[in-house]
Order: sequence, then structure tokens, then C-alpha cells
Amino acid sequence: MDENKFREDHASYVDQYREACRSYDGAVLSLAAAAFGLSVTIVDKVGHCWMVAMVAAWIFFALSIGATVVSFFTSQLACKHRIRELEQAPDQNKGNADKFARITDILNWTSLTTFLAGLVLFSFFVVMNFVSHREVVMSEKKDTGKIHESVNTKTVQEIDKRGFPTVGPAKPPPPPPPSSTDGESSQKKD
Repeated sequence: MDENKFREDHASYVDQYREACRSYDGAVLSLAAAAFGLSVTIVDKVGHCWMVAMVAAWIFFALSIGATVVSFFTSQLACKHRIRELEQAPDQNKGNADKFARITDILNWTSLTTFLAGLVLFSFFVVMNFVSHREVVMSEKKDTGKIHESVNTKTVQEIDKRGFPTVGPAKPPPPPPPSSTDGESSQKKD
């Protein structure tokens, strides 16, 4: 292979690798932050069963965000040390750039695994709360259905404070306001 062609190909792959690293870091950071924000927003609407899973998911999302931010810094340190090593004589190289590059790789893997762990725990939390809420609603439907059959009243679907439908007895209409008859109104005018 020609020396110039080798250098061009090498420079091209280095640029592609650098861009892929930037995209990866940005994607993991954005996804972890979005998942964290979504989980904080949805926790009151979904329910409070299995809250331990939600807290663990928050911890993993925070660790993912932290690992990504720290990896930005260690990546910069690796580049800075590599530049210094290239500027110095080869016998003075201490290998600091390689050390920071390894730390960056570890942080990137940590960020990915903690993000995935948080996502699994968040999904578990949502599914378990929907399942437990569904069981409660089905139980209420079963119980209220028996009551409604014996009393022969209609049922209406209402929304509880968490936003889930519940079944309860229909509320009676308000009593009509007192009205006056025509005979009474003519006596008052006299």
C-alpha cells in the first residue's frame, strides 16, 4: 500500500472514529437525561408501587449522566496528553494519554450499562404499577358490579387522582330548585 494512501485512509478513519465518539456520548447523555426527566414526570401518574425500582432507576440514570460527563473530561485529557507526547521526544513519553483513553473507555461502558439498567428498572416499575392498578380496578369492578346489580343503579366511570379510570356508583342528580306554581305566584301579587 502506498504511504500517502495509508496516511489518507488513517486520517479518514480517525475522523470517523472521533465523530462516532461524539455522537455516542451525545446520544447516551440525551437519552439518559430524557429518561430521567420522563420518569420523574410520570411517577405520580403511574403509581407508587415498586418505588424501590424507580429510585434505583433514577440512581442508574444519574450514574449514566455522570459517567458521560466525566468521560468528556477524560477524553480531553487523553487528547491533551497525546499532543504533548507527540511534541516531546519518544523516550520521554510516559503513556498518560493511554491511561486517560482507557479511563474514557471504562466510563463509556459504564455509562451505557447504567443507562440500560435504569431503562430496565424504569420499564419494570411502569409495568408492575399498571398490572397492580389493573388488578385493583378489576377487583373494584367485580365488587361494584355485585352491588349495582342488587341495587339496580347505573355505574359511571370516573378518573381517580392518578388519572386511572375507576368504577363507582352513579351519583344521583341534584334535586330541582324549589319552584312556585302559578296559583301561588298570583296570590303573592295581590
